[in-house]
Amino acid sequence: MPTPLHTFTGRSLYLQAPTFDAIDIEDVARGLRQPRFVAQTEQLYTVLEHSVHVSYLCEPEDAREGLLHDIAEAFLGDQSTPLRAIPGIYMLNALHSHLTAIALQRFGLSGRIPESVRVADELMLLHEAHELFPVPPAWSRPLESPMYAPRIQPWSAEFARRRFLERFEELFQVETGGGR
Repeated sequence: MPTPLHTFTGRSLYLQAPTFDAIDIEDVARGLRQPRFVAQTEQLYTVLEHSVHVSYLCEPEDAREGLLHDIAEAFLGDQSTPLRAIPGIYMLNALHSHLTAIALQRFGLSGRIPESVRVADELMLLHEAHELFPVPPAWSRPLESPMYAPRIQPWSAEFARRRFLERFEELFQVETGGGR
């Protein structure tokens, strides 16, 4: 029998067969407190903060998907892009895609990531790398959006969790109880 992932709220999430009732937004918020760039930046910068920024940068009608686009990472971890690009990691990528679809559906979304979210995610990656590394990678660049170009000043994990839950409440029009 497969071993479930035990969550903060006491749920059992079977990664091979996730169910809606095993996915809670508080568990998502706690799981996404992890650092981006496998913590190789000057200051720790969480997936939560990244997700909040993406929700503002994408098209407004896609903001909910923007906030939750990395939802699978709450349960699988934030694997680096170089790791996910290695041939043979297809099972991890397939699991990530399946869990993302189920988790998005859990919150009433289509289960697909819209193109504007993909673009916003990529733009934030380039901007974050430019802002967060002491010596930015050659491929990074500042965000030149006239609408939304945040100066990256990493939030504490607890502040990021609260901001994420507040943004969730705003976009989904529900009370989580954890945003304040």
